[in-house]
Amino acid sequence: MTMDKNKKTIYIDLYNNTYTEEELLNNIHILDIRNILETQKLTLDFCHNVILDIKNHKCIEDSYLDMSDIYKYQPHLRNDK
Repeated sequence: MTMDKNKKTIYIDLYNNTYTEEELLNNIHILDIRNILETQKLTLDFCHNVILDIKNHKCIEDSYLDMSDIYKYQPHLRNDK
């Protein structure tokens, strides 16, 4: 997954809307990783490549995220192991 740097940043309300992974990725620089994890339905690939990627972490708490958090907030992924 890559971020298109030519894309315009949009206002994102994670708690009241759902977004494509592409939209999330294009706006990752303004979004909180934990909020994405807790509010959006994600694929395992997105979780591995974006949520757990340290370059997307903005605070120390982000670095504590692991697969147990992913399975907690993305229970549909338990069957995708």
